[in-house]
Amino acid sequence: MSEPEDIAGNMQEFSLVCQCDIEFADPGDDVVLSCQLQPAMSAASMEIKWKYRGDLICHYKDGQMTVSEGYEDKVSLSLLDLQNGDVSLKLRDIQLSQRGAYTCEVISEWQAKEEYIFLHLSSENFRLVAPYTIFADLGEDVTLPFNLEPETNAVSMKIKWLKSRELVYDCKYGQETANPAYVDRVSLSTEELERGNLSLTLRNFQPSDSGSYTCKVFYDGNLITAEVHLRVRGSYCLTLMIRS
Repeated sequence: MSEPEDIAGNMQEFSLVCQCDIEFADPGDDVVLSCQLQPAMSAASMEIKWKYRGDLICHYKDGQMTVSEGYEDKVSLSLLDLQNGDVSLKLRDIQLSQRGAYTCEVISEWQAKEEYIFLHLSSENFRLVAPYTIFADLGEDVTLPFNLEPETNAVSMKIKWLKSRELVYDCKYGQETANPAYVDRVSLSTEELERGNLSLTLRNFQPSDSGSYTCKVFYDGNLITAEVHLRVRGSYCLTLMIRS
């Protein structure tokens, strides 16, 4: 049963106020998206929803808190602060993929209020790295290693892998598409994308597969690239012998 003061609070008109429309942070930070009820009153008996790009990520109702899959240990509300009308959301160890609009909705028996906060993350804190050259034996499976440093979730990014100018593989928001010429020959791990591992596996390496491979990552209107040169093992030594 609700406490008398909570019932009285639910019947009182309130506003939902965010301290700012835009919150600035760097990848890896802990961030508080600040929202309060005005005038200050208990929100403990109200329903509170936090959404990211329209998807529910944190839900409080009837004294119970639920967090959506994928956000466990990453988002939280303070049950103690709810008593004072503070419905702020805390995000831990934020990544670039979490940039965007967050919505706070507070629902009482008599009214509902909604506000938005845009989380802006600096995109200058990571880079795409790869070795200059890798060698492989004919017929073996070979991995073209590309990684974001520091580790950054790439699931929500657009990623392309090309050989010279020919598209080999494409990944948009976790949805993968292969060039028909490479179907069943190339793959990546979507789980590894969460850790910033953009490596592409090429099966049954053939002489025609030798060449330069480029990975392109598109994010926040920016583009970063890295290139790997794939060669048949022993070809470098053979080239030196011929030149000698």
